[in-house]
Amino acid sequence: MKKIYSILAIFTLMLMASCTRNNGDIGPLFGTWHVEQIEVDGTPLNTYSGNLFVMFQANVADWRLVDEVNHTYVNAWASWQQEGNVITFRFDDDWFPPHAITGFAAATAAPATVERLTSRELVLVASSPVDGHTRRFVCAKQP
Repeated sequence: MKKIYSILAIFTLMLMASCTRNNGDIGPLFGTWHVEQIEVDGTPLNTYSGNLFVMFQANVADWRLVDEVNHTYVNAWASWQQEGNVITFRFDDDWFPPHAITGFAAATAAPATVERLTSRELVLVASSPVDGHTRRFVCAKQP
């Protein structure tokens, strides 16, 4: 019986050691966020259909544009790092450039200020190097 418990203990430790999120934890950003609203220079973007999601894990963020009608999506992968209340995104992969609606540019550091971060809400504000407009992304945490 001791042998079975020892094997189970070893298996459990191996399983726990294999699960990592950026050396343990990336904090409250981890997971999927639904971009519920985009504002451009303080005005809600009425043409935005609520189909953008941001997923954070380790040092990678996936800005995913979803087409629910056709059951497809387009990824825009970025590396990210946070210093204080600023998250800097870098879209360096030519195969997965940033979506035009975000205002981010490929291969350029894209700083976004965290205006609000709770367990349920994330608000990011970023100035676009593409068009010069300031975008405010209001996001809700997905279960």
